[in-house]
Amino acid sequence: MDGTIFRAEALQHRLQTQGRRDTAVILPRLMTRSAFVCLWMLLILLSVGGAVVSLVRIPVNGSGVAIVIPAESSKNGQVDVAVLVSPEYGSRMEVGESVNVFTGTESADVVGIVDEVESEPLDPGALAERLALPASSLAMLDGPMVLVRVTVGSEGSSVLTPGVMTRAEIPVGSRPAGSFLPVIGRIFRSEI
Repeated sequence: MDGTIFRAEALQHRLQTQGRRDTAVILPRLMTRSAFVCLWMLLILLSVGGAVVSLVRIPVNGSGVAIVIPAESSKNGQVDVAVLVSPEYGSRMEVGESVNVFTGTESADVVGIVDEVESEPLDPGALAERLALPASSLAMLDGPMVLVRVTVGSEGSSVLTPGVMTRAEIPVGSRPAGSFLPVIGRIFRSEI
């Protein structure tokens, strides 16, 4: 007995075939070939579907400060609203677009139509003078704003109180849906 635990024939066979052995790795078979193909097809379909959905354009709205103008200057029972928006949104607005004016109650939000868009941004002092407001009432503004005049139909007269400040939402463009996704959204980003 030479102290080895292997049989002599096994050692001899191992030494003779050592250089000629295949080194292929054989993995256990966990699923059938058809299941494997179906899963790959499902992955491809989901990827293509996700890419197509990511390219769909979604409307983007901008917010502005809405100031209800006193009733004396209104006409035909309509309510005039001055909406102050940032200059980047003001350049994208056109006469005739719709604007949502929020009243504070969900059921009473009203829709108005843009009548006029000022061509140049105005500083808070000039805006207060143009709207006949005290200069301190617009002190919260961070810089020049574009004045947009909006007319709300007669349905707004019952829910909009003259002189009240509220919020307005203005459509300013659209973006691909994929741009809202975390991490990969940068691929789809474009100007609004």
